[in-house]
Amino acid sequence: MTTDRFYGGVHGRLENLREMLSFVAETNPGKDDLVSWVIANTPAGSEDAVKKHLGFIEGIDLIRREGGVYWLGDYGQEYHQNPEAAVLYDALTSGVKGFQTLLRELDDGPMADEDIMDLLVATYDECEMTTPGPALRHREWLQAIGYVHRKDSVNRITDEGRSALGSVSDQERIEDLQRELRQSDMRCVPHGPQRLTESVYPAVQSAYPTLCDDDYRCEDAHKGGKDQAEWKHAIRNVLNQLADDNQSRVQRYDEHGAWMFTPRFKPGKRYRRAELHDKYDGQEQSGISPSQKVPVVFIFTGDTGELYGYEDEFEDDGTFLYTGEGQVGDQTMDRGNKAVKQHEQDGRELHVFEKDTGGLVTYLGQYVYVDDYPETLPDRNDEDREAIKFELRPIEEIEVETEVDLPEGNQNPKRKKTTSTSPERNDELVRDLKRLYNDTCQLCGDRRLQGDDIGYSYVHHIKPLGKPHSGPDVPGNVIVLCPNHHDDFDNGMLTVDPENLEISHKYEDNLTGESVTEKRGHDLEPEYLAYHNQTIVNE
Repeated sequence: MTTDRFYGGVHGRLENLREMLSFVAETNPGKDDLVSWVIANTPAGSEDAVKKHLGFIEGIDLIRREGGVYWLGDYGQEYHQNPEAAVLYDALTSGVKGFQTLLRELDDGPMADEDIMDLLVATYDECEMTTPGPALRHREWLQAIGYVHRKDSVNRITDEGRSALGSVSDQERIEDLQRELRQSDMRCVPHGPQRLTESVYPAVQSAYPTLCDDDYRCEDAHKGGKDQAEWKHAIRNVLNQLADDNQSRVQRYDEHGAWMFTPRFKPGKRYRRAELHDKYDGQEQSGISPSQKVPVVFIFTGDTGELYGYEDEFEDDGTFLYTGEGQVGDQTMDRGNKAVKQHEQDGRELHVFEKDTGGLVTYLGQYVYVDDYPETLPDRNDEDREAIKFELRPIEEIEVETEVDLPEGNQNPKRKKTTSTSPERNDELVRDLKRLYNDTCQLCGDRRLQGDDIGYSYVHHIKPLGKPHSGPDVPGNVIVLCPNHHDDFDNGMLTVDPENLEISHKYEDNLTGESVTEKRGHDLEPEYLAYHNQTIVNE
């Protein structure tokens, strides 16, 4: 999936393209002549770059090369005679994936460039990006033809773009369905063992009725395909992909084709424990509570455990040290303790909750058993005994194997071992800070809108998350910014004095000398501002 630009930027691109097509139509130039024309009549400078851009224009059938000279391609002839945006849109979508998917997503709401990158990466297995740069080329073409409008770093679909959605292809709908199912981890399917025909297909069709078209058949989509709705085939593909990911809620259940869907909980959300057990089974009084309905082991921790001989703690690296069950005497590796130790072998997940008051528990996350060791601790009678200490790690930090999804017809999928490097953002922290500042930029005081009094802002990590910076996801390392100053911060266009919070901007003189606004309960940490000034600004 490769998209390339053409000369003239967003606003001058189409004029340069039309003039080049006229030159090709009138002269049928050779390669050197066409390259020379582009350099002479556009901002192009490098012959190699021109050849690369011409390769893209040829790839979407605007031009073609035969007998050593260039001719107009099918789309080129049509656009030369009728220079309408719809013709270019058809040319782009015929040669490159993602344009229709992006336009459909924009129809649901505005997107930043980072959102576009995440969308393309999530939808297409062959799309690999770590920065939004490649995704910008999709957005720029849609801007150039008038289907997308960009303002203040926010992209929105235009009326013309909405009109173009009426021609969305059957295959694009299938790709949208697969993306929705992967991103949601098939949340639309109830927990527990489910069969395809009786449960999975109806649940998906109910959740995504416009993406499940019975008239689009497998035999239409694939050579040798069966006479079956293609959306059902797509569901089976997604199920197999998710089942190979040990962080997914989807598991293979039996040899008859049934699937197990484990429950999912929201970190930080409080649940009533009695209702958890009513719904998912397990002992309400036990610290370790295996379910008999779904392949899950519930673990509950809390301060009151010390009264019964339990000492649990979280280490700085996220490791959870959990004391096994058994209040009196030495603990043994059976019952709940055995369920924790061999949860992966038994195909079960570990979900950890913290006890609160009034029968409520707060969900902390999904963990994986790593190790266990004996430790001398007092029991409920205050007598020393040998307890079992489990070392559990958040599942996001565990190395997993993922299967590369190959197109229909490939019989030898390869496997690659990867470690998840996408940093986990604290969504609750983001929401709290946006609410605290009412989506108002801490630098300029501007409050951007995305609707009737609906604010729009970014919560930016001063020392970025992920490698190579490895900044923390904590309040002192985040700042609320408008879209413009989010980009400036990210691009190193400004510094903030760690001591007095005075701003120095490279080109906004009216901002230089002003101070960052802070509200009670939110203080920026000097060490992260110093890191930004010394590292990000100089990158």
